[in-house]
Amino acid sequence: MIKNNMIFNENIEPNSEFISKLKKFFPEYFVGNGDDFDLNKFKNELEKNNVNEINEGQNLNFIGKNYSKKQVGMKPESVIVPNKAHNKIDENKKSENLLFTGDNLEVLRHLQNSYQSSIDCIYIDPPYNTGKDGFAYPDKFEFDDEELRSMFGLSDEELLKIKSILGKATHSSWLTFMYPRISLAKKLLNDSGVIMISIDDNEQANLRLMMDEVFGESNFIAEIIVDATPKNDPLLVATSHEYVCVYVKNINEARNEEWGEVHPLNKKINQMVKGLSNSEAEIKLREFYKKEGLNNDNISNYKKVDDYGIYRTGPLDDPQSKGPKDQRINPKTGKYLKVPTRGWSTNLSTWNEWVEKKLIEFPTSEDKLPSKKTYLDNNKLEVGRSVIKFQSRKSTNHLRKLFDGKDIFKNPKSIDLIKYLLRILNNKEAKVLDFFAGSGTTAEAIMQLNEEDNGKRNYILVQLDEKVYYEDEDGLKAKKGNETAFELGYKSIDQITFERIKRASNLVNDKIDTGFKHYFVKKIDNKNIEKINDFENLELDLFDNMIDMFSADNLKVPSTANGEDTIITTWQILDSYNFNTPINNIDILNYKAINIEGERLYLILSGWSSKHTKELVNKLGEGQLIVQNIILYGYSFGLEETRELEIALKQLNKKVNLIKRF
Repeated sequence: MIKNNMIFNENIEPNSEFISKLKKFFPEYFVGNGDDFDLNKFKNELEKNNVNEINEGQNLNFIGKNYSKKQVGMKPESVIVPNKAHNKIDENKKSENLLFTGDNLEVLRHLQNSYQSSIDCIYIDPPYNTGKDGFAYPDKFEFDDEELRSMFGLSDEELLKIKSILGKATHSSWLTFMYPRISLAKKLLNDSGVIMISIDDNEQANLRLMMDEVFGESNFIAEIIVDATPKNDPLLVATSHEYVCVYVKNINEARNEEWGEVHPLNKKINQMVKGLSNSEAEIKLREFYKKEGLNNDNISNYKKVDDYGIYRTGPLDDPQSKGPKDQRINPKTGKYLKVPTRGWSTNLSTWNEWVEKKLIEFPTSEDKLPSKKTYLDNNKLEVGRSVIKFQSRKSTNHLRKLFDGKDIFKNPKSIDLIKYLLRILNNKEAKVLDFFAGSGTTAEAIMQLNEEDNGKRNYILVQLDEKVYYEDEDGLKAKKGNETAFELGYKSIDQITFERIKRASNLVNDKIDTGFKHYFVKKIDNKNIEKINDFENLELDLFDNMIDMFSADNLKVPSTANGEDTIITTWQILDSYNFNTPINNIDILNYKAINIEGERLYLILSGWSSKHTKELVNKLGEGQLIVQNIILYGYSFGLEETRELEIALKQLNKKVNLIKRF
């Protein structure tokens, strides 16, 4: 489990992940033993498809880039410990919502097998690297100096440069921190999936360069400007905005999605003009927009009314100046329409469909252009705007009220902002990932949104167990900004996340999924790593300790999970099962084995003997038990027991794979 991954990680190179992708998608260009890439053949295919090669371009370079690329290809060196008592509560047992406590890089590595290409939307609010937000490169280098030298061919001076980012808040340290996380997150998105990242001016430019490299420039959608509360102590200009950087995984797949939101006033406006004549309805709409201060809102564009409803008009010329310039008839006058200077925005076939459906508003004279109608009804969606306004104070006040008037968390994200972004997706069953969960705003936003529109969205949240205190010679002291949380007994940010989700769930109805499963992702300490490395020298009576070392008690997390619970939870995700997959116990002569979906049988506990092998093979041979793979925990099985089981399985008519893990 850990040892296998540690051995794998020792052989990872900065380009290992890239080579792996090439082998997966372009195996025909590898020759010989599969390690030689035929570049000429590859270039020849590009030429056949009229793809131009470029030798120069804008590149993102930073200290630690090769190290961060190496991290992308590494496997987790941690285990997943279930919060057993919490997860057994009725509302949590079948919940699709997940909360992880731990390093988000390790969690993203764990999720690669079970959740790859399954996430619809990622929203994150990472550290802004302002110098005041507490960010300093937090990841410990996973290799010693000699390993770093040999892996990257570093000189002493280059080694010092890489190590200089540790514990620092430089641009390079921020990029080294973010690059592997964004790269792994991309793999979790489905082909039409969207990633939205909140950021401010400190790292906005670097974020764009990094996203262009990881996602590709063509997959950039927009940079939304969020006008919010002005910051204190301005110099010349009072900064009141942040950004939400939006990319998709595959722009071609994304074009097939019907994105946008139905405006919340849609229903009210339609009801308000019901029974009025078209001219009366238009007057009523103008008065309503003015009275409610909506003249700058997109909804105020819907100010025209005909027999088919309320509508707005938009231009029919091509913004790219590449549209057709054929002549088209105005049915009102029977004459040719004026041809737009930039060409028509649509071809003649679509134009004729719009004419038939009465979706074009024609002018009464030939010197004016026609326009396209868009109706305000429940089937018409408005896409998001690139400039939006949300006040952060509202979220601060809401969180204060949720925690009985206490300011427990500094600068929580706007619930309304996240709801707005999720509404644009137009997917009521979206699976949303937030691996910088903070106070848990994303979870509450999803619950509120599901209640409002009967949605079935669910979330995966990750929050580091970052301490809200520090220790000096006088004892424990609260970190700046965390005084209230510390006074109330919270020891780390993830505890606030956990509690907020529970409290917020009480504010919505029980018709939606208000539960969540909770897991701790923990790396084992050096003492147990040494035990793993020295396994071959261990005595037989220590085998049980190789299970107990993964218990919640030994890993120092607040759970009742034993070592077997941790191992099977970690393995089910490794083997591409999700956290709701049923786990069944199988009794083999009083030996407890674990079966998942009739596909895999896990043998974790010690105490296996010849009689168990015989009984298992009989069950398999007679069809009482059907599995494709048997996975055994190598520390619990000696060579003799393993070999005996291996030989016995070969006697079966149906092949059953035996996999040994450490």
